[in-house]
Amino acid sequence: MSSNPSIPIESLGLSAPAVRGLRGAGYTHLEQLEQWPVKDLKPLHGFGPKSIRQLRDALAADQDGILQGIATH
Repeated sequence: MSSNPSIPIESLGLSAPAVRGLRGAGYTHLEQLEQWPVKDLKPLHGFGPKSIRQLRDALAADQDGILQGIATH
């Protein structure tokens, strides 16, 4: 799991429909998604190939510690 405390999904650069889909499914922070296969998110409203690509990039950046500056406290 990430060492970053709380990275809101709104800060990931996803489209508004993708963010609404994630929030509607109960996801509000990146670390909640680290244990889920990204492909399982496909059925969510607004979550297509571009959003999946962006989320994978965000998860990789988080693992590398790149997203530490946008964590909320």
